[in-house]
Amino acid sequence: MPDIMDTCDSSSDLSWQPAKEMVFNCDPLLPSSYLHTCGKISLELGVAEDVLKIIEENEESCVKSAESQNSDLIPAFYEGGLKVWECTDDLLGFLSNPSNIQQKLKDSAVLDLGCGSGAVGISCLMCEASQVHFQDYNEEVIKYYTRPNVTLNFPGVNVEDKVRYFSGDWESFCGLVQDVKYDLIFTSETIYNPDCYKKLLKVFKQLLKPEGHVYVAAKTYYFGVGGGTRQFEEALETDGVFKSEVVWKFDAGLNREILKLTWL
Repeated sequence: MPDIMDTCDSSSDLSWQPAKEMVFNCDPLLPSSYLHTCGKISLELGVAEDVLKIIEENEESCVKSAESQNSDLIPAFYEGGLKVWECTDDLLGFLSNPSNIQQKLKDSAVLDLGCGSGAVGISCLMCEASQVHFQDYNEEVIKYYTRPNVTLNFPGVNVEDKVRYFSGDWESFCGLVQDVKYDLIFTSETIYNPDCYKKLLKVFKQLLKPEGHVYVAAKTYYFGVGGGTRQFEEALETDGVFKSEVVWKFDAGLNREILKLTWL
């Protein structure tokens, strides 16, 4: 589990950044990149150290401040978007198996929620999703990491008409995309804070199509925080809107799972 600061603070006591759509009028600054392979999926992703250098050269940043404190997560300040976590790789491996979900991606509307690198959403674009929306808490992550990664994986190809980018808190995010309902929502490593379950479920309930599915990749338990798949399942049962099933499991070492959510 990443180094976490102040995770015991109640979400109601924190000042979360309001959501906004990020619209760009110029090409992204491209960092050096490396080939990130998981299953049958290979992606060009920016090197985090180079991304940080670009951020430092261009603006003051909460991401830079958090990294200088050797912290992967400071709630309502920096939410760990510059790392590719284990459960993101789990989702990539799941997506790379044609028998799982690939056939559902073609012509689908997809939300990559808490996208970080954007690896999951980029993979969906490669599988011919009609539109992919990327959401992450920090503006700097979207501007200097997510969007450049999209460009790196589609050299010479304009996919801007298929993508939109959003930053900020989930609570206000729903109001920005009232014109869209998603066939598929993917989210990885986003259930570590039980205080945020209510607004996470709000996103699912307001933005998922009636026949849509949500895929949540997470650790069974997040030490030092209290969240995890079992506690999230309890929240789902209490809320009474979605049912869940475990569609993938990793039992060696730190246990990880992928949950599939469907409407009750």
